[in-house]
Amino acid sequence: MNWYLWMVAVVVIYSTDGAILRSMDNIIQDDSDTGELWAVLVAGSNGWFNYRHQADVCHAYQILHKHGVPDDHIIVMMYDDISYNEMNPNPGVIINRPNGPNVYKGVPKDYVGKDVTPLNFLRILKGNAKAMEGIGSGKVINSTQNDRIFINLVDHGGPGIFCFPDQVLHANVLARVIKDLHKKRKFKEMVVYVEACESGSLFEGLLPNSTVYAVSAANPHEPSFACYLDEKLGTYLGDVFSIKWMEDTDREDIHKETLREQFHLVRSEVSTSHVKQWGERDINREKLWKFLGERDERSRNSITKNLLSTDTMKPNSISRQHKADMRPLKGNGTNNGKLETEGYKVNSLNITNTHLTHGNSSYEDDCLSSATASPDVPIKILESMILNSKNDSEKEDKKKELDSLHMTRLLVHVVVQTLVREITGDKEKSAIILKDRFKNITQWKCHELSVDIFHNMCFNLGQNPYAVRLLYVITNLCEYGYTPKNFEAAAKKICKFQKFTGII
Repeated sequence: MNWYLWMVAVVVIYSTDGAILRSMDNIIQDDSDTGELWAVLVAGSNGWFNYRHQADVCHAYQILHKHGVPDDHIIVMMYDDISYNEMNPNPGVIINRPNGPNVYKGVPKDYVGKDVTPLNFLRILKGNAKAMEGIGSGKVINSTQNDRIFINLVDHGGPGIFCFPDQVLHANVLARVIKDLHKKRKFKEMVVYVEACESGSLFEGLLPNSTVYAVSAANPHEPSFACYLDEKLGTYLGDVFSIKWMEDTDREDIHKETLREQFHLVRSEVSTSHVKQWGERDINREKLWKFLGERDERSRNSITKNLLSTDTMKPNSISRQHKADMRPLKGNGTNNGKLETEGYKVNSLNITNTHLTHGNSSYEDDCLSSATASPDVPIKILESMILNSKNDSEKEDKKKELDSLHMTRLLVHVVVQTLVREITGDKEKSAIILKDRFKNITQWKCHELSVDIFHNMCFNLGQNPYAVRLLYVITNLCEYGYTPKNFEAAAKKICKFQKFTGII
């Protein structure tokens, strides 16, 4: 009877709190490990407006490095055009928060520029060292059945895809590789964190039944958000989901905090999108150190000490009862709490709430108060540049740049609308396909082939990230029974124009 009552108590506790008590995790977990930790960090974009993606990845590297993961077990893919960009007033410096430390320092340049491709990423994941000979550092994951793998992907995304600078990674292709690695027992457990619009579509219904746990910044049908607009640099410094999980990691003891605890905390603090978890939920009982490094939290290097050393993020305690002393940056937000999402509906989110509450106190969160939907980032940056122009000539140049942005975006809409009408031959069907943004992908092969046709014949999705916003139309065409052949025939007829780049 006592045993029965104890079990009932556990169920009641669990049902009232999304996270199982630490004490229960300690009972269930066996912290003995003989395997190694491998990590792959990918920033898939380039260009100054996308500064935040490489900043996020550099910050993630600093976390792993701080916790003792050796560089030969961390593989970094990023274009590396930000730190010495002509727009960077501090060459060699990348920051991930206002007045933050240089997170670029010491980051390995494993694969940069044109080497940042989905094919190379998959080769690295599969441990195909031969295929990577002569490319970048040549480093790949050389894992065994006892090892853990942590993957962090940061860039633009759309239904069923994650973008790279010139190409895209398809969700079904990634899932197929992960399942093959699982079948070949190439890892014990894998954790994947993805910062991208519609990032939930990379995992929904695709992951193997065990050994893989993923967290997405957004559900399959909504954008992720940027934050920390730096008006002097003229760009956003981070992304809301990435900032939240990394700032939590910076201030917590990862030997005590579990993946589940971090997920629930981050989900509660990211009020801009629906942070989701996918795959094997039992993995989230594991402590964070198993995927971010085992070195004790107290042995911080100078960079990660600085990540904590602001007046509102005091590292004098790492227990959750003192969370109020480690709250995010506070101050005047640049967006006045107004969050815009071009072409998306996020009605169920309280995205106008930019305060975090800890105990009886409420604090303005600078990340949330400056949060902007990823598709709106270029617009907000240009509007900020117009507002802060030094003279009339500079203001007029930025206004023209903003007008050009709107015109090129309009071109994408016109092309997609024309393609749909050409394919369906029916005005009413076209209207339905162009309107419905919430269909899940079930016709994966059709989706993959049709997206590739659109990418190759109409708009390069890596070079024209705004075009990614309209890929839901391809999802709808496939789900309504239209084929890649139908799409290709229409593309040959419609997409005869000069190829564009830089439609952001």
